This record gives sequence, C-alpha cells and structure tokens, in this order.
Amino acid sequence: TGSATGLLRRCHLSLLGVQYTKPVSVGREFYLRNQGNLNLGCRCAIGSFAKFWNYASITIGDDFLSAGCLVINTASHDTLSLESYSAPVSIGNRVWCGQNVTILAGVTIGDDVILSAGSVVTMNIPSNSIAGGVPARILKPLERESKPKHPLFYRKTM
Repeated sequence: TGSATGLLRRCHLSLLGVQYTKPVSVGREFYLRNQGNLNLGCRCAIGSFAKFWNYASITIGDDFLSAGCLVINTASHDTLSLESYSAPVSIGNRVWCGQNVTILAGVTIGDDVILSAGSVVTMNIPSNSIAGGVPARILKPLERESKPKHPLFYRKTM
C-alpha cells in the first residue's frame, strides 16, 4: 500500500479505538464490530476482508500475519440455555493465519503458531504448533531454528 493509503488506514484504526504499534498493515474492507477492544502488536499484517466481532477484547501479539478473510468472533451462545456471552481472544507472537481462518470466543493461541487455510479454531492452540481443520486440531509441532523476520515489514511500508 502507498503511504497515503497507509495513513488513511491508520487513521481509520485510530478512529475505531484500536490500539496498535507501528508498523501495521490492514487490507481493504476491514470490519470491526465495536469501537475499542482490539490491541495489535508491532508488525501486524491483516489481510483484506477481515471481520472482527469484538464484544470482548482481542489481543494480537507482534509479527502477526493473516491472509484474507480472517474472522475473529468473541461472542457465542451457551449450547443448553442459548444464553449469549462473550469471551476474549488472545493471539501470541509470530502467528500466521492462512486464508479464511475463523477464531472463536475464549480461544488463546500461543507463540509461533501456523493455522492452515479454512481452519475453525474452537479451542486453545499451544505454542510451537501447526494446526488446521474444522474444528482445528494440532497437526504437528512447529520446529524453527530461529525466530523468522516478518518479510512484509523489511521493505519500506506504512
């Protein structure tokens, strides 16, 4: 994105009450249900058409990267009484989400996690994991020799 577009998107985030650390990149058609309740770490990149239903807080750590159509929903219903409730979502550092990932209320995702495309995350995902499926489950451990650099921000951006 160009510098003018980046500035406009950052202004939009600020008007929505989003707390963030630069650099941050948000794609087109970003939807945030309520003002506030969203904290983005440093070097977060959220793909286009993301929808965040932030009835409770959503916290995302540093070096987060998502493809398009990410959905995070902090609202749910009790399966027996159908009473609605909300629960926070917490995402660690160095997490990558493929296309069309959905993360549901009350989920905590650790550091160094990859979520495969189309995953529906209904339970906590521990650090150093690759997870995927509907519902998402641990597919295998993530073994990295060193912490990767976020490729999007090692060129001049916002």
